[in-house]
Amino acid sequence: MIIDWKELKAIFLNNKDAMEHIVGGFVRDLPERLDLAQKFVQENNWDEVKNVLHKIRGTAQTFRLDKLGAFVLELEQMDKDDLKNIWQERYPLLKEKITAVVQEFGKHFKNGI
Repeated sequence: MIIDWKELKAIFLNNKDAMEHIVGGFVRDLPERLDLAQKFVQENNWDEVKNVLHKIRGTAQTFRLDKLGAFVLELEQMDKDDLKNIWQERYPLLKEKITAVVQEFGKHFKNGI
């Protein structure tokens, strides 16, 4: 399951409008955040890469995007050297997971993402 809809609805007390507005804003920003992380990679600024990952992970976990949160947590917890060595391998997977979240969220709301 990409999104735990039952838990997410409980967090927002089944208020679909609030969920669409708040979680939708985060989901819409995910591709931009990923681009920002990639920009920092190109600048060799691994502290900022880790900061972006931390923000993605924290919000993903709050909104019960558990698979995305767990994947990003693994990256976030790596030391900078390990992250540097694995980034090119993991970046496409991270992008794939973010795309899946955006698509899944878009399916559940009439306005999409």
